[in-house]
Amino acid sequence: MAKNGAIEISPIEMPLTLFTWGSKRVVPVKLSEFSINESAFDVNLNPIRASLSLSVKLLTISDLPAGHRGAELYMAHLAQKERMAGVAAPGSLGALGLSTADMGR
Repeated sequence: MAKNGAIEISPIEMPLTLFTWGSKRVVPVKLSEFSINESAFDVNLNPIRASLSLSVKLLTISDLPAGHRGAELYMAHLAQKERMAGVAAPGSLGALGLSTADMGR
């Protein structure tokens, strides 16, 4: 049937990876780089010291199909950021060591 174009075979969806920054900050991500560098070993050549490098890309609603659980989590993350910004005390330029005269430069 596939040879005749009667059916379409779509790839299997990969598991959703979530990066959790805390109970109220959970975002969908794609792992873009992962490496382990083993730098010290015991007498049996088992690694006893290693460093890890991990890079992730934040997935937005542009990266995920409508109705996807990851898109819902991203939108919840944005809503939480807006709530956090709403309760934050308003800042001033003086608190940053700046004045309105500095902004013209």
